[in-house]
Amino acid sequence: MVTTDITQFSIECDKWINTLRSYREKIHEFEKTLLKIAPQLTDKASQQDIEHFQNQFRIQLLNVHDLKHDIKSHGKFAAWEITTNNGQYSEATFVEHEDLNNRFTLLESTIECLKEEFLRFSNQYTS
Repeated sequence: MVTTDITQFSIECDKWINTLRSYREKIHEFEKTLLKIAPQLTDKASQQDIEHFQNQFRIQLLNVHDLKHDIKSHGKFAAWEITTNNGQYSEATFVEHEDLNNRFTLLESTIECLKEEFLRFSNQYTS
């Protein structure tokens, strides 16, 4: 068993969840922008780009949802574990927290890349 302050887990989980909510909102904004510019893009290449972004937005929204759910579950379990184990949590809980951190960092990077790619694409038609 490992002793830690549950506040650290809780703060990190809350930060991740708030950031994921922000990403979800941003992706919805991108979807709206795509819907506005799509009617003027009728060539095959543009249609492929539109489909690509629609698919990526859908995939990343699912990833955000799944990770947010996993973080919430982890936070609840970690809080329960510490209160029932005299301020200690298992190594498995620590490992899961690190795994969630890695997943969050990877998703954050993926969404940032998608954001940059979409902004380059959309700026061609919204400027």
